[in-house]
Amino acid sequence: MDYRREHIHNYRGRTSTEMGHYHTFADVTGAPVFTNENHVHDYATETSVTQDHSHRITGTSEMQTRAPLGHVHRIQGLTSYAHGHSHSYDVYTGRPRSPMRMRTLTGEKQGQEDEAQAPTDEKDEGRSGPPKATLRRLFRKSSSHGQEKGSGP
Repeated sequence: MDYRREHIHNYRGRTSTEMGHYHTFADVTGAPVFTNENHVHDYATETSVTQDHSHRITGTSEMQTRAPLGHVHRIQGLTSYAHGHSHSYDVYTGRPRSPMRMRTLTGEKQGQEDEAQAPTDEKDEGRSGPPKATLRRLFRKSSSHGQEKGSGP
């Protein structure tokens, strides 16, 4: 997909564990914001409710990173402060998708949050970026849709 075309990305993950709990989140980015030869995406969502509270996640992604069938973006930061604490998050988006081809997020989002709640592999603890299992899941799902005609890697 030519990154200059209009596109969005799915993203999902879980926050760091603070005060004995974590939160999950899943949503889609905004449209690309172009900067010279590259681009970023704004994002904003609400985490799952855990221990009677949730947090806001907002920010701007990093520049694109080439990946199979397109590119991804890293999103990281701190959640909003609630109930005396905040959480960190650090995930990568899925591959680019046309906004017109996106399925309604309501049903898809619930499935993603359920999947995001699965515990990470112990070998991924302390690792920067998404767990390897999450990356495999993202690329497995994205590769099943095939590559659009005329698009590059």
